[in-house]
Amino acid sequence: IVELVSDAFNLRRLDLSQVKIEHYKLLPLCDAISKGQTLSYVSLSGTGFGKGPSGFACACVTTLLQGHVAELDLSWNQFSAEIFSCLGETLAKRKMVKKLNICNCSGGCIDSLSTPVNFYLEQLQMDSALTSLDLSMSHMDYRSALVLEDALQNHKSLKHLQLSDNPLGPRGLRSVLRCVATETNGLKSFDTSGSYGGEEPSLLENEVFNMGDLPGSGSYNLQLHRPYHRALLRMLYRAAERFHLSPTEVFIVNSEEPFHHGTKKKDGTWEVPKEGEVSLSFNLERCLDSSMFKGLDRDFDSVIKRFYKATRHQLNEKKAVPVFARWHDLDGLQGQGVLLKALSSDFVLSLPDLRVFAATSQLAKPKCLVNLLPSILREPGWYYVAQGMYSTTTECVSCRTQLQQLINFRTGNPTGHYKLDLENRAELAVAEMLKLLDKWEVLMDKKLDRPDISAVANRSHARNVHYQGKPVQNKLLAFADWKLPTHDKLELDYCSSFGPPNFAKALAWPAFYELLGVAHNPLCDPAVKVQALKRQSDRFFLTSRQLRELIGIFESPVHRIELCVTFFNRIMDPENSKQYRGRLETFADLLTFSRRIGVARSFPYIQMEFEQFHLSLNFHDERVCMSTLLAISTREDPGYIRNPMYILPDGTIDPLKMGIPRSWEMLDRVPEGGTFKCTYVCAPTKRNFDHRRQLSRLYHFSDIKVPEKEIIWWTNSTEVPSEVIDLVLMIKDKKMDLNKVFDVIDGHDGNGEIGMGKLQQGLDELGWRAFKGPCQEHEVKEQYLAIFRCLNASGYGSMLKSDWNYLQEVLNDVEQSIKECLQYLLRISDNCWEEMWSKLDYLDEGSLDREQWLSALGRLGYFGPGDIAFRYVTVTAQATTEPPVLTATSLRSLEKVMNKFA
Repeated sequence: IVELVSDAFNLRRLDLSQVKIEHYKLLPLCDAISKGQTLSYVSLSGTGFGKGPSGFACACVTTLLQGHVAELDLSWNQFSAEIFSCLGETLAKRKMVKKLNICNCSGGCIDSLSTPVNFYLEQLQMDSALTSLDLSMSHMDYRSALVLEDALQNHKSLKHLQLSDNPLGPRGLRSVLRCVATETNGLKSFDTSGSYGGEEPSLLENEVFNMGDLPGSGSYNLQLHRPYHRALLRMLYRAAERFHLSPTEVFIVNSEEPFHHGTKKKDGTWEVPKEGEVSLSFNLERCLDSSMFKGLDRDFDSVIKRFYKATRHQLNEKKAVPVFARWHDLDGLQGQGVLLKALSSDFVLSLPDLRVFAATSQLAKPKCLVNLLPSILREPGWYYVAQGMYSTTTECVSCRTQLQQLINFRTGNPTGHYKLDLENRAELAVAEMLKLLDKWEVLMDKKLDRPDISAVANRSHARNVHYQGKPVQNKLLAFADWKLPTHDKLELDYCSSFGPPNFAKALAWPAFYELLGVAHNPLCDPAVKVQALKRQSDRFFLTSRQLRELIGIFESPVHRIELCVTFFNRIMDPENSKQYRGRLETFADLLTFSRRIGVARSFPYIQMEFEQFHLSLNFHDERVCMSTLLAISTREDPGYIRNPMYILPDGTIDPLKMGIPRSWEMLDRVPEGGTFKCTYVCAPTKRNFDHRRQLSRLYHFSDIKVPEKEIIWWTNSTEVPSEVIDLVLMIKDKKMDLNKVFDVIDGHDGNGEIGMGKLQQGLDELGWRAFKGPCQEHEVKEQYLAIFRCLNASGYGSMLKSDWNYLQEVLNDVEQSIKECLQYLLRISDNCWEEMWSKLDYLDEGSLDREQWLSALGRLGYFGPGDIAFRYVTVTAQATTEPPVLTATSLRSLEKVMNKFA
């Protein structure tokens, strides 16, 4: 054969496929082939090329490629890493071979990270002549695919790539698709048939590169003698370039030995060290701090869009063709699902792209819409246009159910509770966006010099994070740095630190009442109403009073808590938050709300009076509140902390005989365990408003600019004993001014203070016993004692006039409750009092007792404190033996209360 090849004249093709040749005879053959001036096609497939010593085989490769061969088939041989490396270097140097087939040539692996073919793939970036490459059955896994992706970043000549029957798996296929979509290479067609199964990296592998979800934690432990790790380093360098940053700005070197980053050559490739080890961390915060995110601050939507455009690929017209072709070829086959998963992870698609993918296969259309719709950047009308792609009603309902979390997610108001199935691509996309927003907000908090009020002292805005029912976060691992799995259930609460911007305005009252009218629709399920309100929550802002009225039309505490959480950062007047907090009628509901938002964020810094506190000192933010509570009491009066109780972690109750340790005012001295309970009261004249406002700015992140006198000071009727409400109703029934009542009880020669005896005597003279009706003497004394203890904020044995003014705050809540009740009834009755009464008294009995009144309100869909209105109207009947009743005439008398709050 050697002689024939040497003597042949004008020989163009030589096919020695499956001719077994002894390895020592290959070198003369390669020499003869290299001397053939016209020989352009050579096939040595299955000849045993590569057997024998690696040095000898490398000499054969070098000799063979000295000729003019343009098409070379070396398939079905066995090459070692040294032979592959030599092949790649020689091809890159000679730049003669245009078509190369090395199918099934990759022999035994050095180890799991260094498949032999990787050493050839790394050299591809230097071979500018190659136009077609067959790598079928080369044992290429996701690591090999990453090396290939790196090598072909700027390869202009390679047009056709054959990768069939390799264990690429979904992760490897993602690298291939990214490679195909790269605009700087010339790849036009690819074949990955039979390459859809393979090894998947575990969550513990920090060296896995994922362009769509850049790492924010962990390190890359790179052994630079491996092609995979060198390619990984180069890909990370390119990731830094996408943020217009240099490697030294982005990477943190964790190794003890000094490390010098690679250099970028003129052709755009990176030259990195080939020996040694290095441990690097990718600083995602530095990327988010780059110029491309400058000035975005609270514009979360733009943050997500710019990040995804920087880290994900887009399909332009030329590059979309091979991807669409592969999608079409796989129609109905198992590999289509793997391709779909890869597309959904690393690409930003347009609606026309989605339409093409969905139209290709009717069977795969629902799965296509669910998986690819999250890859479309949110533009006005994007979702509604996509809805036109459904073929049937069943298909529409099925897809919308799976897309529900994505549809409800609002970048303008991400605060809320999330329960996500990570196997659902749409819900996984929500988790990815939450992680990115968490990282962004941590960066913003640092820039704004905000203190850490996270639950576990890691600055994260995600709370109560549970994966597979187990907590995820700790002091060293924030939610943003946690590696997101792609299966099982994730549940968390997220609370943004950004409230309304300076230019924001609350929803106008006419528009708000129109919203209430729509939300009242009795035919709509309450859960659906809540979802609808959440979906629109980023479009408007509310006052505390408006939120109070809104949640009053919902019966379930679950729905009330959900709305309070949703609109927490949309409230224009957080200093008046006590108005809506009162609609969470039990302390358990209020505690649930606080721990979902964050106890330090929801702490009532401005209006703390009569608040109960239940602080679990295991959590960092609740220790912050413990320190804050003591700081406030120190500046106002330590005695304002009532009934303190500290329960040790083992359940033992500490009696605090020496009082609350003042050292707890310093955060680092607060114990990291146990539970602290108390109630806080404060005389109005003793409030340190400036300090409270300062704490609100520090921990609530809201700058209260309203003067103290203009704040609507409020005490909810649920916070005080029933006797206090009865006292307010009695005084209003007698049409007396609250301040004058205090003067009457104090007497003409009074000293401005009312003790227990003086209060009892004064209330007797005002007719308390007659007002309350027949009671035993000990019951009357208990009533007086309940009133005195509630109003005696100072705790010094007598009430001041400023303490008495709490009754005005209670009256505010009473009259507001009445107004809300009547407005609701009028709204559903076309503002007609007669029609309203007919709806209430639908049996036409002429009057309603208390139970009938409350039952009627519930039947009509009102779930606020309707009992207050009944007691207000029937106050004069309480002293009689007959049960009080409500009539149409007495109900109409409440109109004056409505006018007061018009």
